[in-house]
Formats: sequence, C-alpha cells, structure tokens
Amino acid sequence: MRFDSNPLTQQLALAVNLFPGLAVQLTQRAVIGHGGGWIESLHRQCCQEISQAFARLGFQSLGPLSCKFMPGWVLRGFSHPQADAWAVHYVGIFFGSQVDFVSEFGDGSWVTTTTHAGVTSFDPAHKAIYSVRGRPLSEVWQSHQAAVEQRGLPTMVTGGQRELADSIRRYFKRLSH
Repeated sequence: MRFDSNPLTQQLALAVNLFPGLAVQLTQRAVIGHGGGWIESLHRQCCQEISQAFARLGFQSLGPLSCKFMPGWVLRGFSHPQADAWAVHYVGIFFGSQVDFVSEFGDGSWVTTTTHAGVTSFDPAHKAIYSVRGRPLSEVWQSHQAAVEQRGLPTMVTGGQRELADSIRRYFKRLSH
C-alpha cells in the first residue's frame, strides 16, 4: 500500500474534511475519545488494506478515536506491544489517508515517522518527525524503527486505546509549547 505523496492533494483533503469536522469539534466535549467507527464503513477498502498491512507488521487494532485537534478526521489506533510503538491511521471524512508511527520515550520526547506529504522532517530536542513519502508501509515502519534505535533511549510501554489517547493528548500539549 502506498500513499499519495502529492502535498497539494493532501492539503486539499485537509481543507475539504475541515468543514464538516468543525461541527464535530464544536459539539464534542472530550479533547480526544472513542468514536468514529462509522469511518470504516465509509472507507471500507482503505481501512481494510491498512488494517491488514499493520497486522502483517505485528500491530493490533485499538479502534477509532475522534480528536478535537483534528476536525474532519478519524484516528484509527494500533499498538505494537513488542516494539512499544503506536501507529495511527488518519482517515478523512471525505477523502485522505495518512499514517504515523509514533514512539514515546520516558523523557517526554517522541519520534514520529509519517506518510504525510506536507510535513518536512526536522529533529528538535523533543519532537523528531521524519517524513517518508511514496514508500510501502513496511519501509516506513523500518525507517521508524531505525530512527527509534538511533535515539538510543528506552521507549515507554504502549497499551490500549486509553493509553493511546493519553499519549496523543501529551503530544498535542507538547506541540503547543
């Protein structure tokens, strides 16, 4: 499975998905929480392909989440217990699909490897983000594992959906500072 590496297409997806998502954002009380299972029916083939690819890589599904920080998108969470890593499949209400692999460390830092074309790679002290465009999911995962190994710190243990939601909350809180 490859993702559209065209930044213009992905920016269009952000804009198109934003408007109906604003209604969700305004009516949702929780910052992030369980919800959005309907997205798997709306985008059945895409969700099935991603779920199967993640399963081949050793990830387990945690279910969908909705997030006020990303109106118009459903976050499908996955966990890799042996690698202590998260995977998040972002699916737009109308269209758009991207994947992040995320590892969180005990010192509060993260390594994120994304398929999003609009993200440029950078490596500040606490938020290392690497963009891998136009590559199969298995290669994106290998790139993530190499970045985590290069960091040389022990990762935090992953868990279920609640722990993923807490990790996302910490991530967005850190981004805002």
